[in-house]
Amino acid sequence: MSTYSYEGMEREYTLYRPSNLKENSPLVVFLHWYTGSAKEIIDIIGFNDIADKYGFAVLYPEGLLDKYGNKHWNSGLQLSEVDDIGFITALIKSLQEKYILDKHNTFVTGISNGGFMTYSLALHKPELFNAFAPVIGTMSGKDWNERTFKYPVPILHICGLDDEVVPFDGTGSLEDGWGGAPNINLVVEYWADVNQCDIPIEHHLTENSTLIKYSNGINDNEVWLLKIKKHGHDFPTKGTDIDGGELLWEFFSKYIR
Repeated sequence: MSTYSYEGMEREYTLYRPSNLKENSPLVVFLHWYTGSAKEIIDIIGFNDIADKYGFAVLYPEGLLDKYGNKHWNSGLQLSEVDDIGFITALIKSLQEKYILDKHNTFVTGISNGGFMTYSLALHKPELFNAFAPVIGTMSGKDWNERTFKYPVPILHICGLDDEVVPFDGTGSLEDGWGGAPNINLVVEYWADVNQCDIPIEHHLTENSTLIKYSNGINDNEVWLLKIKKHGHDFPTKGTDIDGGELLWEFFSKYIR
């Protein structure tokens, strides 16, 4: 675990670099869930194996404690006044400079609250990343209601249709600003419209998994929605219906410059 000073606070993060990583390699930012940590993401998801296989660095930042004493990301929520957008932006730029990582090939994903934060970054820092992949998260009520900055960016949204924490139908609790966005179909359609994509095409990957692709958008951007039946509030890891890590890199690698 390393630290980075931002706004007078020592913020923690873990940077994973494969042993054979070349200079000017891509960087993927991976944001933990509410109450989670970088270590839990690393231990449970196994995304470092994907980094080893394809040759990129992974940044796992740590959220700060909210008013309830839980680690979180301030994705337009009513939990703190923390400037996580500024922190993540500054940390990325610092590490790219220090470790000679490619400033033109940066990607971000996150799980649950990390997925909410991924959408916040898509709205407020679209120029910093090539593509965004929220997993079992959605847009916060504030981000949805204030979505006035229509900047076309590639989006991959992964969700479980049996998710009771972030329900597919948009009926999540309004407490602390979590809820307020509509069902996931409409959230993804919004981003497809921003990108001016074609009518979507469904691809049935497995018995329980359907990938909906909106293609031919601005700058050849695509917007993908992966729906997994019989799947709740969990990241789809290797050995389950879909290997989420492989799918993330399949999507991100389309936007290597």
